[in-house]
Amino acid sequence: MTGSSSAIAWLIAYSAHVLVAGALLAVSAEAAVRYWRSRRVLTPGILGWRSGF
Repeated sequence: MTGSSSAIAWLIAYSAHVLVAGALLAVSAEAAVRYWRSRRVLTPGILGWRSGF
């Protein structure tokens, strides 16, 4: 019984880490997009105006 309960606990901890990592990734991606947009206004690059960011 201890083996299955530890596996469940590991699964819960793993999914929690995945959720936290996903949230951090989304926040950092949004921050990067905002920074790119604010920077593009000052110095529009080829990638900037072609991609629409």
